[in-house]
Amino acid sequence: MGPGRQSKFGVKGTRQGKVTVWRGVPYADAPRGSGRFQPPRPSPPWDGPRNATEFGPSSIATEVPGLVLPSGAGVQPESEDCLYLNVWSPRARGKPRPVLIWIHGGAFVFGSGSNFDGSWLANRGDAVVVTINYRLGPWGFLDLAAVGGSGLDGAVNVGLLDQVAALRWVKDNIEAFGGDPERVTVIGQASGATCVGALLAMPAAAGLFHRAVMQSGAADRVQSRWRSRAVVVRMLNTLGVDYRELARLQDLPVDAVRAAAATLLRDADDAELEGEPFLPVVDGTVLPGHPLAGLVAGASSAVPLLISTCQQEANLYLAISPEGFIKGKELRARAWFGDVAWERLIQAYQKGAATSDRARADLLTDLLFGLPAVRTAEAHHRGGGRTWVMRFDHTPGQVPFDQLGPCHGSDLPFTWLDFTGPPEAAFPGLSTTADRIVAETLQDVILTFARTGDPGTAALPAWPSYQPGRRAVMALKSRSALELDPSAERRRAWDGLPLPQTLTLRRSSRPARSEPVVSQKPLSAQKPLAVPEAQDPAPRPEAVQPLVQDAPAQDAPRQDPLAQVPLVQDAPAPVPLAQVPLVQDAPAPVPLAQVPLVQDAPAPVPLGQDPLAQETMAHDTLSEDTAPHPVIPPDPSPGDAFDQDA
Repeated sequence: MGPGRQSKFGVKGTRQGKVTVWRGVPYADAPRGSGRFQPPRPSPPWDGPRNATEFGPSSIATEVPGLVLPSGAGVQPESEDCLYLNVWSPRARGKPRPVLIWIHGGAFVFGSGSNFDGSWLANRGDAVVVTINYRLGPWGFLDLAAVGGSGLDGAVNVGLLDQVAALRWVKDNIEAFGGDPERVTVIGQASGATCVGALLAMPAAAGLFHRAVMQSGAADRVQSRWRSRAVVVRMLNTLGVDYRELARLQDLPVDAVRAAAATLLRDADDAELEGEPFLPVVDGTVLPGHPLAGLVAGASSAVPLLISTCQQEANLYLAISPEGFIKGKELRARAWFGDVAWERLIQAYQKGAATSDRARADLLTDLLFGLPAVRTAEAHHRGGGRTWVMRFDHTPGQVPFDQLGPCHGSDLPFTWLDFTGPPEAAFPGLSTTADRIVAETLQDVILTFARTGDPGTAALPAWPSYQPGRRAVMALKSRSALELDPSAERRRAWDGLPLPQTLTLRRSSRPARSEPVVSQKPLSAQKPLAVPEAQDPAPRPEAVQPLVQDAPAQDAPRQDPLAQVPLVQDAPAPVPLAQVPLVQDAPAPVPLAQVPLVQDAPAPVPLGQDPLAQETMAHDTLSEDTAPHPVIPPDPSPGDAFDQDA
């Protein structure tokens, strides 16, 4: 029995306006105790109809410098028991409807699917909307399998595997809720969009969805096994756990694990982890290779893809932390590209810009969002897939977006909320006619794409798919317009340059291997040891051997290995993991400022790493024991709020 088959008696929902909602439906077992850090397991059955009227807990969040996470009334409790989803449907009967599955953002360390109300989209588009929770931070993205032992060999990318389990639940159960299991669209924003990019390249997710939407994110934010091992070492030493006693991690208090994770997040000046330690890992099995390479190889060529960015993404980060996070990304990018190449980029962006500040903001927007989206669109096209690209150009009427413009997160209210009634019924401050037009247009684009696999609507100009020869981009605003190769001069300035986000797998040299020192003391008396080095990947046939390049000299522009050799990536050098002190003092807390609608931080800018060698292991890491089976909702009875007509 798999995660999907909990009870023959099904679940009971409640009416919400013109739709029915089922809240807090478990799609897998609570990953606590021996399930902590492990792939999702089947949910135990329950007796009788289950009341699905309350949201389930969210995953445990980790404090992010510069942000105050929501709290108080309306915020769902946090727990390791977090693998729940919510379903909104106009009716559980009738013709099957398209299904949208929302993967929330939050820098891989905070957020909840329950923060998004799917009732309006479900009603407006006659669709079934599903939002999911999945494990975050160290609970979902700590690669303990890189160390091995203690029964944790499967503890890698479990946050992604949670999403796969939810997709399987939908495939086997959504028809009973009025959905069409053959028209499933995954849609994610920010780090949720990065997860969509990973799912497109994951063998375990193949065939579980049929369209994909990525908002303000791309298929670029992954890390190598070698970098993920460094994260594990930091965590183990912060927690005082020896690598040969990993099972102890499953018994540690939640607060201890959360505090250790927060220490790694606060250390944004760390040149190795850069304050973003918890990312999907190219492990060779769950995620066989870099997602961009997977797209070029045609991993999801049959899945239409819609990619959108906001016109001025970086404005949000420049406003909330001008000398912090965004400044660090800028300095690392300059160090990576070299002064000469960076100055050429600045000059390209200053042409036509109203001010030097505007040019800088546009450059950072493209560095972190715009160009990764273009590279993702190009990769999917090269792999035989159809891709459409959209840019959110509308300045909302809501504070703070009325001042920041179409920045990161500004499109979220327009994706989810009802603008047809009084402004206060949707979102305070969104009161203009232009707001309503843009909301209706964006929602219709997403819903039409979910129904047909093509985002074109009657309200928009003809919208061809993205191809390098034309580079069609739909500029979404009150009077939307199709643009061909917008900002072409700026785009060409990046030719031949790799985006740092795509190089989280690079290392510039192969240091000499050193054997770990093994103490004769009992394990309980030892400090944590350096994790033993991983073995080099087995040599591949000469025909597919990659070219490993040394780190270029200062000011020499670096070439993009994914653009040059998309299917063959450089083999990584082993990371020498030296002895780390047992417990490091955590830095002083960073003052946090409340910022609404901040979803997640963009990708790190790593220096001098080589792409991880792509393996070709294409098998499903979930066992047959976790194969889902249908949940059959009960027939409605008098007083049962399962599927009542409005």
